[in-house]
Amino acid sequence: MLVITGKNNIAVNALRYAAENCQLDVAVICNKNGMRAHGRKMSLRKVAQELGIKEVTKQEAYVVASIIICLKFDKIVKVEKF
Repeated sequence: MLVITGKNNIAVNALRYAAENCQLDVAVICNKNGMRAHGRKMSLRKVAQELGIKEVTKQEAYVVASIIICLKFDKIVKVEKF
């Protein structure tokens, strides 16, 4: 599974690309404030919901992710847990 973490346009663009091109299942981990409405910056959570992409917790990602892409995520990801 590919897990994308983060916020704003950079994470949303990565998610859209992965949803269209990745052969792995895709999931996201969103920041706490990830549901703001689209404006100048897009919401990763909102786009994931629109695309039918599953949201997982950081703890779940440690178990299911084979690849993680971290783009402006608000928490420390412990690489050694993957």
